[in-house]
Amino acid sequence: MQQFTSGKQTSEMAKLKRDIAERFAAIYHQNTVLRSTVQEAKKFGFQDEEITHILKDQLKNGQEMGALKQQIYDEMFAYNIVHIRECWYAFYWVTPKGNKRLSVEPLLPEGVKALTRDLKIQQPLTHKEFMELRPQVVDLNSLNSWNQVLRAERDRCLHHYLNIATAIGEDNVAMIVTAHVFRRWKERILENSEPFNKNDIKERERLYPQIVHAFLEARKVYQIDDSEFYLSKERLICFVIRRNIIVTVFVKDFGFTSEINKAITLRQLKHIKHLAAELKKTKPKQQKLIASIDADVDILENHIKKLQEELNTLLIQKQKLGVEKTILEKNIQKDQATLEAEEKKLFKTWVPVVEEDIGPNYIDQAEDDE
Repeated sequence: MQQFTSGKQTSEMAKLKRDIAERFAAIYHQNTVLRSTVQEAKKFGFQDEEITHILKDQLKNGQEMGALKQQIYDEMFAYNIVHIRECWYAFYWVTPKGNKRLSVEPLLPEGVKALTRDLKIQQPLTHKEFMELRPQVVDLNSLNSWNQVLRAERDRCLHHYLNIATAIGEDNVAMIVTAHVFRRWKERILENSEPFNKNDIKERERLYPQIVHAFLEARKVYQIDDSEFYLSKERLICFVIRRNIIVTVFVKDFGFTSEINKAITLRQLKHIKHLAAELKKTKPKQQKLIASIDADVDILENHIKKLQEELNTLLIQKQKLGVEKTILEKNIQKDQATLEAEEKKLFKTWVPVVEEDIGPNYIDQAEDDE
């Protein structure tokens, strides 16, 4: 199995033991292929119970990967990065909560230096720092080469694990029939409740000509994104195709007679095509208007940004004036207090006595004294 290739070793820093590094490279590659295979299988309509053998292998690989990752972490006591092989390195970064996450990437020589952290004197590499540096530090040529190998091996795994039968020639393009299609054909077309045994060669040989015949009389009638729909107008059998793989098969049955079902299907298909044609006609005009609106919105947002900056400047000026006012008011209070203190040194406070506050006996006695 081809794994990490191309590129040259760029650092002697924190080398792993060869047996650990080689095993980690192999398991990492296999695990990535299996994970991609599971994702593709689910896109093709396979359920978990139909791909349990892939999931088991993925789980087994994942367990070994976990043990190897721990050995790699143990080597990262001085630096956050170790050399795996050629231009491939394993390094860790930390989440905002402080949790470690391991990444494996092919790095340029300057990329190794940029991502390396001397843990004795530097803080660990953060996820934000890594994402900002990633476009400049990753060796894209090596990464693209590895991804091509990865896709090829994923496709081989799809064939191996999912028991892909044989291909149907259609316009010189091979349409792959999977075990999933055999199962759906038996359930939906033949309405047979007995489970399909993918390992039963005789049952495959019996069902395969039926599928071939129905598909060859079907014609492509519609497409949504990368999913193509082939319809047999006489039997109303619909095949769903993705990337030359028959994903599934079903029959359109609205609960009426075959003639009425056919009429409904063809009428609805005609209506859908009409709507699709109208959308194709009007969508460019609408998109042009949307682009114009987006441009106007950008202008307004820039204007709002400038106004916000002016407002922020005015608010800062207002705040400064408020501080100056407070200082002046405190100065006045201080000067007032100083004045009052100095007044008390020379002048005593005199409170006038109001006549009504003097009792009548005091007045009479005062008159007698006179």
